[in-house]
Amino acid sequence: MRTSNCLRIPTPDGSYQAVHPDVVHVPHGFLGFQFWMACTPYPFGDDRAENPILRVSNDGLQWHLFPETPDPLVPPPSEPGWHHADTDLVIHNNVLHLFYISTNRFAADTTFSLITSSDGVHWTQPIVIYHREWGVSPAVIVNKDGKWLLWYIWRDALSNSQISQLYMCTADVPIQFGSPQLCTLTIPGYVVWHLDVMALAKGYEALVAAFPIGTDTSRCCLFHAYSSDGIRFVVSSRSPIAKPSLLGWDNRVIYRSTFIKLSNTNYRIWYSASSWARRWGIGVLEGPLAKLRPVNIGTHSYNPTNIQKIQEDLIGIIRYSIIKIMPKNIISIIRSINNKLRSN
Repeated sequence: MRTSNCLRIPTPDGSYQAVHPDVVHVPHGFLGFQFWMACTPYPFGDDRAENPILRVSNDGLQWHLFPETPDPLVPPPSEPGWHHADTDLVIHNNVLHLFYISTNRFAADTTFSLITSSDGVHWTQPIVIYHREWGVSPAVIVNKDGKWLLWYIWRDALSNSQISQLYMCTADVPIQFGSPQLCTLTIPGYVVWHLDVMALAKGYEALVAAFPIGTDTSRCCLFHAYSSDGIRFVVSSRSPIAKPSLLGWDNRVIYRSTFIKLSNTNYRIWYSASSWARRWGIGVLEGPLAKLRPVNIGTHSYNPTNIQKIQEDLIGIIRYSIIKIMPKNIISIIRSINNKLRSN
């Protein structure tokens, strides 16, 4: 994959570092805009800044805050150790439905919440629709029968598990999802971590971020999968459709991504990624899955200077290498101290 430029998406903290995009395309427009994106700021991996925001566009490249929308839509949790993440957006019956997770970095405790708005300005209070020990990356759609479908990934993150599972549950209304059903999605040699799902006339397609077995979530690549029933997913290729570049801003990890189909074989993909320095952002690719190419986003890009990038990447690579060779018990102590300092 040739690296794209990083989109200049404004964030409340001013970093232009956003992650976990979910894009809805409304060809004839909704409230004056064709493209709607939910995402979260993530400046240098600061999860306390990871609070849901909403951005709009008429070309999918130049993004703005919707006028008078709260920014962020949801403030950070008041409880130490908790943070938000993983947004997903649905526009149904002229109402915006924004889903996001809240999770505790010290314990196996996660919720999925929903807020809604008919005008993009006034939003309901969060309603918890899921509360279990784990769960990430909710992907929500309304199918052709009017049924709500929710997929998510289960994985023991505290133990850095090399196993994950995909689940799906359904609902007639998005605040009453039923019991989760185990799905099948296997990528040989990889652990599935995040996904987005699209409903088509005949089945479903998904973009899946997965990391090589034996590594961690910061080494994810992007895969494509499809399913006729939403339960049994098959990857289109055992090779990633996008992976970290060699020298670009996205040279460490390709993360949660979102997409639309331009034709039977052509896609537009908004992908989140990070450099070795943990500078996060969102890029755009287009084309057939086997030949995705960067979209020319011109002046709508945001990138550090070459000198700044080289310095940041070198520090990031050294830090990651040290962590990988340290005994696990020392890493746990360092992380525990760091988390306590951040929560104070």
